[in-house]
Amino acid sequence: MGKLVIGERGEEAPREGVGPLRAVHRSVQSGDAIRHLYVHVPFCSRVCPFCGFYVHRPVPGLGQRYVEAVVREWERQKEVYRVELETIYLGGGTPSLMPLVFLSRLTHALGAAEVEEVTLEAHPATVTQERLRAWRQMGINRLSLGVQSFDPGELAWLGRPPDPERMLEAVRWARAEGFSNLNLDLLFGLPGQTEKRWRKTLEQAMALEPEHLSVYCLTVEEGTPLEREYREGRFQRDPEREARLWLLAQELLEARGWVGYEISNYARPGWPCRHNQAYWQGRDYLGLGPSAWSTVGDRRWQNVADTQEYIRRLEAGATWVGFEEGIGRETRRKERVVFGLRTAEGIPEELVTPEEAQKLALWEADGLVLHREGRYRLTVRGKLFADELAGELL
Repeated sequence: MGKLVIGERGEEAPREGVGPLRAVHRSVQSGDAIRHLYVHVPFCSRVCPFCGFYVHRPVPGLGQRYVEAVVREWERQKEVYRVELETIYLGGGTPSLMPLVFLSRLTHALGAAEVEEVTLEAHPATVTQERLRAWRQMGINRLSLGVQSFDPGELAWLGRPPDPERMLEAVRWARAEGFSNLNLDLLFGLPGQTEKRWRKTLEQAMALEPEHLSVYCLTVEEGTPLEREYREGRFQRDPEREARLWLLAQELLEARGWVGYEISNYARPGWPCRHNQAYWQGRDYLGLGPSAWSTVGDRRWQNVADTQEYIRRLEAGATWVGFEEGIGRETRRKERVVFGLRTAEGIPEELVTPEEAQKLALWEADGLVLHREGRYRLTVRGKLFADELAGELL
């Protein structure tokens, strides 16, 4: 199994001016308000061997300048777009590493206290009662804890302290400080991970009764230490084992009341991640910070993937965009098809072309797709081949 990403990480030589903002100004003024915001916080105390995102260790003296640059980008975006935020997602990186004074400045500037869903990604080792209390006061109301595993051996491979008790403590403290919306990130497909060990991790996660569980397969991302191990034969993927582990997760979680509303995401009824749903439904969104992606109307762009260069450009009043492209209605329609098929809701038949309908009919005959009540949905077997099917449709 693999993970289908929202967009590829490409760059080209930056252009002067305001980048995509001028190009979409006319369509935005007459269109819907932007309701979803992602903020990329690139700082990590240690870069995980599998991480393909733009991250780096904290640089002394850079934190405040980073925050002010993000706030400046936000102010410039609001000059162009009508914004009525429903979700904010603070991702990274490790946003929970940010000093409270900087995070408070950022969330205040974004108006987080007035937004319905505000998610903060947090490394369990950074969670303290003081920080939790402060995060709540800032308007953060959803925590996504990067647990990954409760197995000491797997935690050691991930470069984390092999202390599952620290994970449990973080959840207990979060509940005590009033967080009623918790997600736990879990990884399967780790080296040496057996079905027995994976089942135990799932059981421990479910025992904590989070509202949401994200279950991702370990993937080999370009340019990571894991990719080097893969090329050198020191790490090998086993697709059949990965399929068994994913099926085990689906069976256990759905039997205990978590609904698999997307291939990698499970929620208690009423607790899906609204921010991620916006991506899968093809909604417009803005991304702030170095390397962040945005999609608005017929334009998609990525901010320059270099924190110091990002800061320098915003301080100088220059464009912060590193890559941009026109995508058009047809590209956005195809993306809605591909991402929608990953969800339990599926896609309406009126969204697909006759050619796509023919492919879907063939896949239905192969037991990969269900066509019922005017919608197409992947079967359990079809979900195992979601990335391959997406490639056929794109």
